[in-house]
Formats: sequence, C-alpha cells, structure tokens
Amino acid sequence: MARATKTREKTKTKTKVRGGRVVTTTTTKRKAKGTKTKTTTETITELPAKRTRRTPEEARAHILAAARAVLSELGPDKAGLKDIAREAGVSHGLVTHYFGTFEALVEETLALQVMSARERLLSALTDGEQITAARVVHEFFEVVDDPLYGRLAAWALLSGRFENDDFFSRRNKGPASFADAIEAWLAASGRPPIDRDELETMMVLAITTALGYAIGRETLWDSFGRTPTKARDRRFRDLVGDVIERRLTRDDPG
Repeated sequence: MARATKTREKTKTKTKVRGGRVVTTTTTKRKAKGTKTKTTTETITELPAKRTRRTPEEARAHILAAARAVLSELGPDKAGLKDIAREAGVSHGLVTHYFGTFEALVEETLALQVMSARERLLSALTDGEQITAARVVHEFFEVVDDPLYGRLAAWALLSGRFENDDFFSRRNKGPASFADAIEAWLAASGRPPIDRDELETMMVLAITTALGYAIGRETLWDSFGRTPTKARDRRFRDLVGDVIERRLTRDDPG
C-alpha cells in the first residue's frame, strides 16, 4: 500500500493601508515531498470617505448641485428628497434643514438658473457692452433652452407654486431690478430713456414668449408637420427680438 504524502502548510496575513484602501495580503506556503508551492492573494477594501466639513453656504451649494443632477435625470415628478440626499452624499435631515421641503428645493434650483442669466446681463451692462433688445431676448431664451428649465417651469405652473406669494420672482423682484439696471445704463450711455411701463411690458413679453416656447416647442412645430431645429429656434428668437426692438425704439411709445 502506498504511503500518504505529508504536506506542510504555512499561512501569513499582512494588512496595510494604501491611498485610502485597506490591502490584505495572504501568503500560503505548501511543502510536500520534493515540491514547494507559494500562493499569494490580495484583498482590497475601500475605506469610507472622510466626511467633508462644509460651511452652510457650501453645503447649500453642494445640495443644489446634486438637485440639478437628479432633477435633470428623473424630473421633479419622479425625484424626491431622498434621491437628492443620496446624490449629495448627505443625510435626508440635512437637506430638509437647509431647504425644508422638496418643493422649496426645486424652486431654488429653478431660481438659480434664472439668476445666473440675470447676472450675465447685469455684468454686460456694467462693462459697458452694447445691449439691445435682441440681446436681452437671446439671454432669456438661453435660460429656458436647458430642458431642465422647461421641466421645472412646467412643474411650477402645474403645481401652483408659480401663483404663491412667496415664489422666488415675487420675493426678490428680479425683473424689476433688471429694468432698473437697463434704465441706469441708458442714462449713463447718453441714450434716450424708455417709458418704464413700455419697458416692463416688453420684458413680460420676452419672458412669457421664451417660457411658452420652451414648454411647447416640440408640440407646436409638430402641429405644423415640422421638426424643431436650431435654425428655426434662432429665427424665432430673432423675430421676437426685432419686434421688441422696433417697439422700444419708436418715437411714440403710446
């Protein structure tokens, strides 16, 4: 009868931390009659990310960036605070601490897009650039051209947030401050003033036209048997800008 081969086995385990990872190396040595083998395996485990301490302003900005990403992907009808908290890597409670409700967070995301466009125009006025009605209309359309804006604006209208007394445009009076800036720019550049009522009416026309186009663009062109294209978008913007430009520069605004 053949004698069983005696095998000796020795195992060593070492653990090190490398670049935010735990690396566990296991080495097994086996020795039998006339043969030696050595097997090494590594197991890598990611360490939990260190929690970043943010100021309240940084935390709000971080959550808003996450909200934009989630709302772009899911839309306001399918997303919730938990989805946004997960994307931001923060607790649900922290999101509600800064924004209160999902509706308030969505509205804040919408407000950021509108305010960024207003800041671009105000900066252009301050820098002394040539500002025309067509340029203002273009900026309004640039805001609503983002598909996310159309979804959020439609949500605000359909959910009734648009009619609330605390809706952001009513709170911060953004359109009024922009009209003030246009009047100041006209005076500083030596240009003739524009009747305030006329200026505000043309701004309402530009805003509502841009908003309506963003929401109904696909359906409206399809109803003519047409496909919406960048060329058609540009032609529509130019037409609206020309109409407003002619109205504002005529001698008798009445």
